[in-house]
Amino acid sequence: MIEQCSGKGQVWVFRTLQKKWDQDCIESCRDIKKDIKVMFWSCFRGRAIIGLMDLSGDPESKGGGVTGRVILECALKKILPQILEGHSDLIFMQDGAKVHQRKELVAWLKEKGYKVIVWLPYSPDLNPIEHVWAELKKLVYKLHPELYAIEGPDDIIIEKIKGTVYEAWE
Repeated sequence: MIEQCSGKGQVWVFRTLQKKWDQDCIESCRDIKKDIKVMFWSCFRGRAIIGLMDLSGDPESKGGGVTGRVILECALKKILPQILEGHSDLIFMQDGAKVHQRKELVAWLKEKGYKVIVWLPYSPDLNPIEHVWAELKKLVYKLHPELYAIEGPDDIIIEKIKGTVYEAWE
C-alpha cells in the first residue's frame, strides 16, 4: 500500500541537545491528510518482477477496502496462472495480511493445486516482497518528493500516486 505522508524511510539527524527541537531538524506531517492510500498487488519470480496492478476497493464490503474477492478476481486469476504455468515446483508466497487468508482465496489456491507458504505471524522481514515494497516506496518519494505534501482533490492525488508508483516500478 502506498499512503500519502509515509514510506520515505527513516531520516537520521545528529545534533546537540541544545538544538534538539530546532525546526530545521524536524519534519512535521500533522497537517497532511493521511487517509489517501492506494493498494497494489504484484509478484516476482527469481529476478523477474511481474504484474504490478492497483486494486480498487470492494464496493460490497462494509468499509469499501480491498478484500480477498478483489485480490482473487483482479490479480490471482489473471496473473498467477501465467506465472506458475509449467512450473509445478514453484511455491506461492504472500505476506501475512488478513485479506490473504480469506476463505475464498485460500480455497481457490487449494483447488488449483498451488503450493502456498504459510508465514509465521510477525515475520514480515523474512518475506522478500516486503523489501521490494520498502524500496519502491523510497523510490516513489525520491522521484516525486512533492507527493509527500501534495494537496487537492482526493481523486487527483490518487491518480498521481498511481502514476508515480508505476513509474518507479519500471
